[in-house]
Amino acid sequence: MIEQLPMEMAVFDTEARFQYVNERAVGDPAVREQLIGLTNEGYCRRHDLDVALGRRRDESIREVVETKSINRLRETIETDEGPRHYLRIHVPITNPDGTVRKVVGGGLDITERKERERDLRAREEKIEALYEATKQLLRAGSQEEVSDRIHWVLKEVFDYPFAHTGFLEDGLIVPERTEAASGLSLPMPEARPPQKNMVAGQALRSGEAVVSETIQSLADSIDYGDLRSAASVPIGGHGAIVVGKTDETTYRQFNLHLLELLGGYAALVLDRLRREAALRDAKEAAEEASRLKSTMLANMSHEIRTPLTSIIGFSETIEEEADVLEATPADANPSTLSRFAHLIGKNGRRLLDTLDSVLNLSRLEAGQMDLAAERIPLDELAKGLVDELHPQAEEAGVHCEVEKTPRPVVARVDRGGMQIALRNLISNAIKYTQEGGRVRVRSYRAGDAAVVEVEDTGIGMDADTVEHVFEPFRQASEGLNREYEGTGLGLAVTKQVIEKMNGDIEVDTEEDAGTCVRLQLPRAASANDSRREGLQRCGAESLSRAASSSRRPRLPSVRLAMIPDELFEKIRRLEVRTRGRVESVFRGEYQSAFKGRGIEFAEVRPYQVGDDIRNIDWNVSARMDDTYVKVYEEEREQTVMLCVDVSGSENFGSQGKLKREVAAEICAVIAFSAVQNNDTVGLLLFSDETERFVRPGSGRRHVLRCIRELFTAEPESIGTDIGGALRRVLRILQRRSILVLVSDFFDAGYDSVLRAAGQRHDTIGIELQDPREEELPPVGLVDLTDAETGETVTVDPRDPAARGAIEAAAQARRERTREILRGAGAGHVIVRTDGDYLEPLIAFFRRRARRG
Repeated sequence: MIEQLPMEMAVFDTEARFQYVNERAVGDPAVREQLIGLTNEGYCRRHDLDVALGRRRDESIREVVETKSINRLRETIETDEGPRHYLRIHVPITNPDGTVRKVVGGGLDITERKERERDLRAREEKIEALYEATKQLLRAGSQEEVSDRIHWVLKEVFDYPFAHTGFLEDGLIVPERTEAASGLSLPMPEARPPQKNMVAGQALRSGEAVVSETIQSLADSIDYGDLRSAASVPIGGHGAIVVGKTDETTYRQFNLHLLELLGGYAALVLDRLRREAALRDAKEAAEEASRLKSTMLANMSHEIRTPLTSIIGFSETIEEEADVLEATPADANPSTLSRFAHLIGKNGRRLLDTLDSVLNLSRLEAGQMDLAAERIPLDELAKGLVDELHPQAEEAGVHCEVEKTPRPVVARVDRGGMQIALRNLISNAIKYTQEGGRVRVRSYRAGDAAVVEVEDTGIGMDADTVEHVFEPFRQASEGLNREYEGTGLGLAVTKQVIEKMNGDIEVDTEEDAGTCVRLQLPRAASANDSRREGLQRCGAESLSRAASSSRRPRLPSVRLAMIPDELFEKIRRLEVRTRGRVESVFRGEYQSAFKGRGIEFAEVRPYQVGDDIRNIDWNVSARMDDTYVKVYEEEREQTVMLCVDVSGSENFGSQGKLKREVAAEICAVIAFSAVQNNDTVGLLLFSDETERFVRPGSGRRHVLRCIRELFTAEPESIGTDIGGALRRVLRILQRRSILVLVSDFFDAGYDSVLRAAGQRHDTIGIELQDPREEELPPVGLVDLTDAETGETVTVDPRDPAARGAIEAAAQARRERTREILRGAGAGHVIVRTDGDYLEPLIAFFRRRARRG
């Protein structure tokens, strides 16, 4: 009977010696024969096995003899296939008098049961953790919080070496948060369209979990580093969760189901957040409509009632004066009649302007204003309007002028529409400028655009006002007790007119400092445009053939101008790339380098790469089982002035990027870091004269405008005057600021003004270098042309003497730059076109932060 049992069986005497062993326990008959008469311990000693294991079995058998009760013994045995788990059961066989005669032992392999129990416990723990996380997730108030809760689950429950969340924005999967296990090589993900050869793209398309057991099967160009397999689940239509491993393997279906459940809950929360945002927007829109109605009624009441009251009053006075003239001509005063008639005409024109503004806005919004593009000289149009508005300026005590242009600036616009827009801007500038102030109108070319600016020294606007300045009925003061006249429709009409003519309008302003309104319009092509484009193509070809010693001549300069769609796409890609690097790496370095501890504790937040470790709150970190840092309120905002060299030598680059393009990316990273820390950013582009100046401002739109200026500015000159640019900055910046000077420093004579800048401001020099400026390939005779003087020399890079002279000259120039910056007390960062610009910037800011 024992032999037929489906388990290991043995019979022992009361001394724990084997009396019988079945075939399932020991298959070899010879070994079974050897066991008879031996204890478990004796057998283990004889065959050099685990003696302790044998002793425990014998002790269990003797305990059964003594207690006359069943005993169970659990044991684990290591095998070549891994640990095996067994349950040993010892049962006493008793005589009629109750004494134990034999002990029957049985053994069960419970390894699979143990694994099932372990898997069941793990599943229960995962479900409990997911349940707890879901409660927190459902209370999330932002997309960032949703991502944080997802990553908490991924870290605490699943323990994948790689976890990532990305959300759809403007057709791209934008990384929200990425975490990798320590020691793994994993490049930072970039924003990409959800393509079908991406694991996240496949999950979004299918609406369910997708597994790629080997990364190689994805056939995309993404660098996955040490990752070898990945899985992704969608977050509804909002984004995707991606997890990965360092080996090519499968993913448990249960885990994938839990991840799908997590993604589903996250999608519900994001849907709720969107609905709440839509409701808030609708509420704000309704409140705004109500405010507009009240403001419109107040404005129109004031703008119609006031001139009508004056007209009626002056009419009655004229009538009385006419009666006097008829009755007693000698007592009449004709000059009074003339003055009252003038006032009636003035108020009548004001009333007509009010009705014209309302009519123009109505026609624009109904699409009934026909605008025909023609060639319009902007400088001539501006001069005529300034002359027309001269009486208004004279009455206000404001000097209004049109700046002369070296060459005509012609735009393709509608004359009537342009007159409406420009008249509104000049009239507004005069109205909001105090007595003794100035209004300047200037026009110039900028790539394929014709630009006209109206700048005043008036009252300016704060940031909140600027956001709504183009809305109808918006004014510096509103209601019946407002300080300034007007309907509040001028800028709304101007914006719609400019946009209908394919133009753009921007406002730079600072409260109590003035305002500059800039109109960018399609420039009318001239007869010289085609010739200039041919010269640009020629310049691009010559640039690819020769390695510039320092500069390129004027005529063959390579412009960064391109069609608007391409420019927009380039700036958008740059924004996505640089903002991602700011969020993931650079922001903490910037804050540590430029921000003090402040004066008041604000909050604690999770640690970010680059944060000062001295700010870690160890008590909170211990309670939360994560690293948290203290955040302090800053003493005041700072101004970051980007002073960028756009001379001819910046249009050189031998490694796929021009120095000017590298400068644009550097400025974008610094600018985005600054505005995220509530700092303001200004921009000065210079050659040997000031090419562009953007007043310091804040916000994403302002940063994008600075980036656009970097790409589209077409320098009027090709030389370099660092000293002149610094003198302009010193006149502009009245309080201590952060001055970032980006240049290749191919100039001299700026030592003293740089020392003055270093004393007044926190000054950093970022030196742009290209490897071909110090080492030429041995390719034979090469013509090298100075981009600023036009001087050309022929050298043979195969000649050791020539190569040595070039390298020595480059080394001497860079050593001189290093000494000048050091002498001025300025920071010095070297960025090469053949390397990553972010690494030297981070290294510099870390050194700076350590110095305090």
